[in-house]
Amino acid sequence: MNVLIYSREITPRLKYAGQLLLQHILGTDIEFTLNIDEFTRAQGIKINYSPVNIPGSFHIFSSSILFENSVHTIDPLFSHWENLPVLFFNPENKEFPFDPFAAAFWMAARYEEYLPFEPDKHGRYRASISVAFRNGFLSEPIVHLWADSLKQALLKQFPQFESPRRKFSSLSTIDVDNAWAYLHKGFVRNTGAFARDFLRGNIHEVSKRWKTLRGLVKDTFDNYEEFSRIHLSLSIVPQWFFLLGNYGKYDKNIDPRNPHFKNLIRKLAATADIGMHPSYNSEKSLEILDKEKSRLEEILQHPVTRSRQHYLKLSFPETYRRLVKLGIREDYSMGYHDQSGFRSGMCIPFPWFDLENNKQENLTIVPFQVMDVTFTEYLHLSPEKSFEIICSMIDKAASANGQFVSIWHNEPADVSNAGAWIEMYEKMQGYIHKHIKTFC
Repeated sequence: MNVLIYSREITPRLKYAGQLLLQHILGTDIEFTLNIDEFTRAQGIKINYSPVNIPGSFHIFSSSILFENSVHTIDPLFSHWENLPVLFFNPENKEFPFDPFAAAFWMAARYEEYLPFEPDKHGRYRASISVAFRNGFLSEPIVHLWADSLKQALLKQFPQFESPRRKFSSLSTIDVDNAWAYLHKGFVRNTGAFARDFLRGNIHEVSKRWKTLRGLVKDTFDNYEEFSRIHLSLSIVPQWFFLLGNYGKYDKNIDPRNPHFKNLIRKLAATADIGMHPSYNSEKSLEILDKEKSRLEEILQHPVTRSRQHYLKLSFPETYRRLVKLGIREDYSMGYHDQSGFRSGMCIPFPWFDLENNKQENLTIVPFQVMDVTFTEYLHLSPEKSFEIICSMIDKAASANGQFVSIWHNEPADVSNAGAWIEMYEKMQGYIHKHIKTFC
């Protein structure tokens, strides 16, 4: 079913916004026209995206943001309408008083992240300064809710409007920042660690390292068999993201040349998809990023097209431009480090729009909703309380017929309570696969 959209100007931003709402979320085809006579004569479902009223069509008062080429400070005009948080509110249109195209564009293109902001110590955009958090809708797949409100409004005027129901899905992803806590780190690193812990009086750590290196106890970060058991029991095909950067303050993984490390990656690749986890130091260097990608491709013996930023370091538009240049086609970094929720308002994969260049790029963004480290390092929550939030995020992604994506780590989010976080991972998978069937 086609939806015809009239506008006085057809821009890349308008096309992108229309595709987000009507094609990617509602599953309908769209066409645009500049010809008002053609639009008036046309039969079928019609959206008039302009300041003037045209009889026989559904009217959305157009906002200026989709007809601009620049990025500048702008107030997205937050309000509530029928208990729904909305952006680009316009009370002139009493029946539908907001612009869902502009609102979807603002959220998905991450417009606010191109504007000046106060970053955290790692240069990241904090959830607390976002429009979604400050107005209380970060925990909602808001773009999907806007799409549904548009759908309901269209049905009132065009009862023949049909929107195929998307099937709810889930994706489990695991980051490997540090493959082993003690094993396979070489003589120099282990000797230095022994000396450091001894001088600090951390005898427990000295003993644990010694027992692990002698094979008396299992390495703390070696949770691969537990993950594989869970995945196999529920027929889950996960995605693993490996850090292959050089050793540094925030990059602590195993030497990429280590044969044990290479064998681990190849073993996991037999039953999972593998992506790169660009190092902290690669954020400002295309050369470093290229080297890390080549390392993983040499291990896998095939091209690498998936990526997720270490520390979730995203700088718009530079980060994504580098990934595009290197042939990365999917990025999994779209989510906040310090809060769960829907950073882009989306819970399905969608194309990236480069605001500065004003064009849609060949990069698919796969947003996530929850991360284990968020609960322990930033929210300081127990596994039980964290599980409540996770279930809520699953329910909301499912009700939107979207995709629930989680980030876990082989390194326990809380080493002192490691078993509880593996147990919670398994409970999360069980909740997805046993209790959300009504959404599929």
